[in-house]
Amino acid sequence: MEKNLNSEQQLDQYNERIITLFKIIKQDLKKLSDQYTEQQNLTGLQMLIIDVLFKNQGINLHDLSVQLKMADSNVSVAVDRLVCKGIVLREASEENRRSIRLSLSPEFEGLTYSKNRFGINIIRNATEEELNTIIDGLEKYHDLLKSIHN
Repeated sequence: MEKNLNSEQQLDQYNERIITLFKIIKQDLKKLSDQYTEQQNLTGLQMLIIDVLFKNQGINLHDLSVQLKMADSNVSVAVDRLVCKGIVLREASEENRRSIRLSLSPEFEGLTYSKNRFGINIIRNATEEELNTIIDGLEKYHDLLKSIHN
């Protein structure tokens, strides 16, 4: 039989623990991401570009800039560096030679960092039971959040 939480103090303690855990997890993910970025000798912006290109092969520079919410000129500089490293390809469109499409190079695409692969490496050593417990907990928390908005 589950115990009902009726004390504001109990609820406050649970709430603080949940918030603290979310903050710690966010910091841990940022640390791991920064370590990977440094190992690959890439900037944070370059990693964001790689993530967008991983999902949107053939995107043009302007649309890439819009997705990143950054100026074309800033994104263009980062893309140029990725082109020099052989990570990104610039290809002219067959219909309009002035329209340049960006994509990951075939060599890099197979090795690329993506948020999905990054996540897989994090959970790789968890058991199925542990993964289901995490998912169940997050889904329940999401349901609680939704119930407040409805």
